[in-house]
Amino acid sequence: MFFPSKTVMLLYKRSWEKNKNLWGRAYWFCECEDDKTNDVLVRNYEEKVKEMRVGGKPVVLVGYCRGKISEGIDFVDDKARLVVVIGIPHPDLKAPSIISK
Repeated sequence: MFFPSKTVMLLYKRSWEKNKNLWGRAYWFCECEDDKTNDVLVRNYEEKVKEMRVGGKPVVLVGYCRGKISEGIDFVDDKARLVVVIGIPHPDLKAPSIISK
């Protein structure tokens, strides 16, 4: 599941965490700022996908457009059965490169 920005992703994540019924039904993996942490996150995600194949809980990987997990990682076979993109990734209006234009 991909969001248009990290800010939007975190808003949804906080809301979902409050809903224990929703949050507890699946394993949720949310993208982090740190590349090393993201590498561990992807490995843990892949391990839970293997468990899911033999009857485990569903696994959800959550990231944001232009983030590490949305760029350059190949999710083949069972690693990505469905992709949901929420919103359109517009540029951050507060980014220095946008302000300078």
